[in-house]
Amino acid sequence: MRKHQVYLPELHSFLISAAHTTEDLHQVALAFERSLDEMLADGLFVL
Repeated sequence: MRKHQVYLPELHSFLISAAHTTEDLHQVALAFERSLDEMLADGLFVL
């Protein structure tokens, strides 16, 4: 996710608040999708 400009703390939690805009959440969702696609392409998941 960091590669896609989304910082997730190492505490294994993700906080969302009213301070986040719809665009912020869209960017997080897009970064998550891209990250999963890259991990799949690199063979990090067994299907």
